[in-house]
Amino acid sequence: MIWLFGAALAFFLTAGAFLVLANFSSSISARNFDPGPAPSNSGPPLQLELAEARLENLRKSSNQTLPLRVENAGEETLSRINLTMRVTSENTSQPEPRYYRATVEDLIPGDSRTVRFTIDLSSPNASEGRLASSDSLEPRSVLEIQATTPQGISAIKTAVLPI
Repeated sequence: MIWLFGAALAFFLTAGAFLVLANFSSSISARNFDPGPAPSNSGPPLQLELAEARLENLRKSSNQTLPLRVENAGEETLSRINLTMRVTSENTSQPEPRYYRATVEDLIPGDSRTVRFTIDLSSPNASEGRLASSDSLEPRSVLEIQATTPQGISAIKTAVLPI
C-alpha cells in the first residue's frame, strides 16, 4: 500500500513540474514576432513571358519562330542576359534535347526586349531516318527557357506544347 501511495505522489509531482514549465513557455509566445510588411517590389527582377497564342499555333515542323519577352523588373541594369531554350520530349526515356541560345545586352530597369528563337519541333525520329514508334499518341514537347546574368539573377519559364 505504501508503494501505491509513493507512485501516486511521484506522478503528481512530475505532472506539476511539467505544468510549471508549460506556464513559463506561454509567456514567451506573447511577444510579437510579426516581420512587418513585405517590400512593394518583392517580385523577381527578371521576368520571361511567352506569347500564349503563338504557343498554341506551333506545329511539329522546322523553322518556326517563337518570340520571348524579357523584362527587367528590378532596380539595376542587367548586363548580358544569357538565354537558353531547351526543347525535349515528354517521353523521358528518349529526351533528345535541342538547345537554342540568345543574349540580351544591357537591359535597363523597367525596360523589356523581345527575342525571337527559330526552333525545330519536327520529330527527331523522322529527321534521323528512324522508324516512328508504333504508338498512335506521340509525346508532347516540353519547352524550358533559362535566363542568367553575371549579377547572379536568374529566371526559368516552362511550357508544355500541345503538339
